[in-house]
Amino acid sequence: MGALSNIGPTAVAVWASAVVLFALIAVLRAVFKLNFSLLTVLALGLGIALSLVFDGQVDSLNLLGNIYINLITALVAPLIFVSIISSITYVGSLKKLRSIGLRSVGWLLLTNLIVDDESTAGFLTSQTAPLDQVILNFFPKNIVGDLSGNRVVPIIITATVLAIAIVSVGRQKDVSIVKRFFEQTKDVI
Repeated sequence: MGALSNIGPTAVAVWASAVVLFALIAVLRAVFKLNFSLLTVLALGLGIALSLVFDGQVDSLNLLGNIYINLITALVAPLIFVSIISSITYVGSLKKLRSIGLRSVGWLLLTNLIVDDESTAGFLTSQTAPLDQVILNFFPKNIVGDLSGNRVVPIIITATVLAIAIVSVGRQKDVSIVKRFFEQTKDVI
């Protein structure tokens, strides 16, 4: 039984109030041109106020919240993919990319050394796969499967390799259409 299976007067009032608050936020955005961060904080405050007014009986809105979470989650992997490609192709120089990449790996290794201490070593050892399996899992077998499974490391590796290929081809041919495609896709997402 879902949250909407027992629709009563309180649930109807909660939904009506939520619709009015959404409309209010839309009007404030249009009239005052408020930025996204301010609108987010305002929406959070209005959501808390709605819960207080209805004494916490806002479970019927869980469906709406879960739909929102699903939509956001669905966009994470594609956004990572196109953002990495867009960023690397924007830099454009393989020499600069190598420098940035080496510094990034250095910082990653440094943070892992700082976090790795004896108190977590036993737990981490019991939770890890063999090193060769871990390394193998970094590399994608199927990018569509990795995108649909939100497997971030294979997505990053694939996007990086593709972006480097675009930059390399860009030395000899015009790849502005491809670069523009990824930049505009990032903007849309």
